[in-house]
Amino acid sequence: MTSLPALPSSAPMSHAVTLQNLSWREVIFRQWQWHWLAYVILAWEVRRMVVILYHRSPQNIKIVGLPSIFGSWLSSFRYSVDAEKVIANAYDESKGKPFAIPQRDRYHVCVSTKNQIEELNNASIHQVSLKAAIFDVRAIIWLQKIESCKLTVLIVQRVFPEQTIDGLQFNDSDPNGSVSQNVFKYRLRSHLPMLRPSLQRKLEEALKVEIPVSSEKAWTRIPVQSVVNRLAGRMNNLIIVGEELSSVPEYFEAVMQYLHDATMTEELLQFVPTIFFPLVSSITMNWSGAQKKVVDFIHASILERVSNPTKDDQKPTDGIQWTIESSRNNTPRAIVRQVLAFVFGSAHQMPMLISFVLYNLCIHPEYIDPLREEIARKGNDEFTSQNEDMPLLDSFIKETARLNPPTIIGVPRKILSPFTFKDGTHIPTGNWACVPQQALMQDPANYPDSTTFNGFRFVNDKGVTKGSDSRFSHPSWLFTFWGSVKQACPARFYVSMAVKMIIIQFLTRYDFKLANENVPPAFAWGVARIPHPRLAMLVRERQQV
Repeated sequence: MTSLPALPSSAPMSHAVTLQNLSWREVIFRQWQWHWLAYVILAWEVRRMVVILYHRSPQNIKIVGLPSIFGSWLSSFRYSVDAEKVIANAYDESKGKPFAIPQRDRYHVCVSTKNQIEELNNASIHQVSLKAAIFDVRAIIWLQKIESCKLTVLIVQRVFPEQTIDGLQFNDSDPNGSVSQNVFKYRLRSHLPMLRPSLQRKLEEALKVEIPVSSEKAWTRIPVQSVVNRLAGRMNNLIIVGEELSSVPEYFEAVMQYLHDATMTEELLQFVPTIFFPLVSSITMNWSGAQKKVVDFIHASILERVSNPTKDDQKPTDGIQWTIESSRNNTPRAIVRQVLAFVFGSAHQMPMLISFVLYNLCIHPEYIDPLREEIARKGNDEFTSQNEDMPLLDSFIKETARLNPPTIIGVPRKILSPFTFKDGTHIPTGNWACVPQQALMQDPANYPDSTTFNGFRFVNDKGVTKGSDSRFSHPSWLFTFWGSVKQACPARFYVSMAVKMIIIQFLTRYDFKLANENVPPAFAWGVARIPHPRLAMLVRERQQV
């Protein structure tokens, strides 16, 4: 019997068959040479070290961290996870001199003397820019097209939540910040007395919904940050979009979900390479549909007002109307961008401060009776009582802000062209100059017994404010909570009033205490100081003695 010829090896065929049976994902993971990706990432980091940490290195200044470029690169990671301690130690060691802290994408040059802060404050916006700092590479999240109104919306998330509204401008619709200045600094401030009754009504309605206490003596547990976010959100919506739209439950819930989505996206993208920003953000910002709802509501309101203008004495008094009137020839899509910027820009600083004030009232109950007496004595109806005639409450809030700034650094400015201070400190283009505000406002040289909470620090023995510069709404080089004197937050007068309105309601309506005294008031995340998510209070209707 003739033997059959030997068949060729079936290994290649088996291999081909195997690959054909695999999904494309399995093929990629089995065949792709993943070690090349590690080489690319390593090469990128080496380039970053050379270009940024060497060529952008500030001159005539102490660089915080380990020596050499590699040491600076390692130090940048420590700054990312422990910025509070890094800045505090550097501030103490510098003894008033500037110092630079390396980051992976820039240096933070910190100045803390009056002369240098004023130099930074008075520098040309074409050389050192707040807006450029906000729109820096790490700050820009994504461009998303909203098909329903054929609108490209630029969503900007901030590395530093304490930035002023004036810096939150989008594209070129407001290149000089004139719209936000007009809306908040002039229009809103002049209309605050007229808007206050509506704000008071909105707040009282919100308290019934968000803090459903019983008429009995039982305590109700509330998560502080969540409740305060919603209280402040309802008031902010009234100011920005007006009475009609702010009263639509679907719009309010969409705004709250949008802010949650945006914050989550911002934090996530800090760990994602820039090239993946569009992909990741398109997923995280679209999954709930909240952003589309918010944009649709605002766009519809703008089109209605533009298409059917009313007489001057019948025009709404809100941010949308003021933005339309301030934007001149801007299109509805540009106005939506601007209003959306206001929605996001108003979402963080005020509720964070309120949370810290409530915490301090809980751990310092000795201040409650004097504050309640001041409220009863001055009344709760007049606008002036909220801003000038309640010095004890104003001082308590300012002291809280002094010890609890929303970010560890403040007054950020991106260097657009090489900048040199009078003492010779030289900062190359692309870096940031800033103020180590937490350390500055807790320096014993600036505030006696600086780390101890003194709620009435800014009033004299007679309970009178020590001077106009001692008021909460007054920025100074020693109190950078509002930013710099030259570019202070234009909405600070509204924020000051709204915070006081909410605190007054807590003091007059409720008894309250911490649900768990072991929960810290805040935690640090990068350069931000955020109210602790587990911070909660027990609340009940006030028991009259």
